[in-house]
Amino acid sequence: TLMMMEVKPDDDQSRATRVWDWNQTDGQETLRDLSGRFECGASADCLPGTLTGVAGASRHRFKLMARHGTVEMYVGIVGSEALLLVQTATYGKYPVARAAVGLVVNGSVDVNVHSMQAWQMTL
Repeated sequence: TLMMMEVKPDDDQSRATRVWDWNQTDGQETLRDLSGRFECGASADCLPGTLTGVAGASRHRFKLMARHGTVEMYVGIVGSEALLLVQTATYGKYPVARAAVGLVVNGSVDVNVHSMQAWQMTL
């Protein structure tokens, strides 16, 4: 499962997040979900209840949780302590107890990750 969140200005309503299924054998990607602006009436557009991107040149906290086949991404916005839901997706085939996690940057931006921590959850 691949998840991408766009880096665009906060007022850019074209921002979207995408989730793909990725075939590790042949590298093929299949778009599974897109969260962004959508038509919600005869002449109205609506935005999703999730964060669809972040502004560049800003610091953002994030949390990525993977547990039993579900992955959730939360990102902080500038000026707020709150972490907002970006996307929820599934991975693997049920039952899933392990996940491999990687971070990838697509495009011509620089990313610095500071103070990364990881925990193992037990139920």
